[in-house]
Amino acid sequence: MLVHIQPVVYTVRLYPEGGGYPGPFIGVATVQLIGPHTAYIGAMHGGFTRKHMREIATAFKALGVKFVLAQRHGKIKQHNIEDYMR
Repeated sequence: MLVHIQPVVYTVRLYPEGGGYPGPFIGVATVQLIGPHTAYIGAMHGGFTRKHMREIATAFKALGVKFVLAQRHGKIKQHNIEDYMR
């Protein structure tokens, strides 16, 4: 028998400079993998900057993600992950 376990939900936490897990965080997001190449970023809250979004995109690109779905102002948009890395 072959068992395959695929993580599909991630919690992304943003820590202040010098901080880290399990300490207090200043931002949080839930990321769900939808198929092998798409990530949906939802429930984002806190002080995320462009720099942080680049770091998140870089980490998920390493997992094979090519597209990001993100909701803003009630609309879901699809972005190429390269756009998040600029």
